[in-house]
Amino acid sequence: MMRTYTTTFFMAFCVGLLLTSCKKKQDDTTIIIHKTEVRKPQSTAKVGDQTRNYDFQWLGANFKAVVERKADASLPVAIDDEGVKYYDNRICVRILRADGSVFFERVFSKEDFAANLDEHTKKNGVLYSMIYSKAEGDNVELKASVGSPNQMSSDDYITLTVRISRTGAWSVTKDLQLDTESDGTEGDMGD
Repeated sequence: MMRTYTTTFFMAFCVGLLLTSCKKKQDDTTIIIHKTEVRKPQSTAKVGDQTRNYDFQWLGANFKAVVERKADASLPVAIDDEGVKYYDNRICVRILRADGSVFFERVFSKEDFAANLDEHTKKNGVLYSMIYSKAEGDNVELKASVGSPNQMSSDDYITLTVRISRTGAWSVTKDLQLDTESDGTEGDMGD
């Protein structure tokens, strides 16, 4: 009887061994990869193309200043504090006489203001805007700002005065203080 139990036990053991050995083997080449979210590369942003017209009187005659800002992909790219890349701008200033003839025309870039900029603004700023300020004496004045391309999240910019003389010569000076009073008219940024 003992022999029967041993034989039965041995047979059960062999059947169990046979069943486990016939079981499908796991594929060791399966690699589990967790899907990572792929960020789309951000395209380079623009401050926004813009054209402004200003009618004014100077030296007893009527003039019009046309200031046109356009992003320029050929200029070095600026990066704001959040890491967003922006195209720098070129700004074309044309001052027209009443008959439509051109008194002054020049395309400005940030490089024209480099002598008045700190290193951070030279590297990461853009020529943000130029607006007509006033015509007084022998000069027409425009205000320019160079600074962070994202003016919505940063007030980091430098204001400059561009003076155009009656002979068409131009010069740039850095504004030391902005006039905080505003009468609501476009272009009033103080002296």
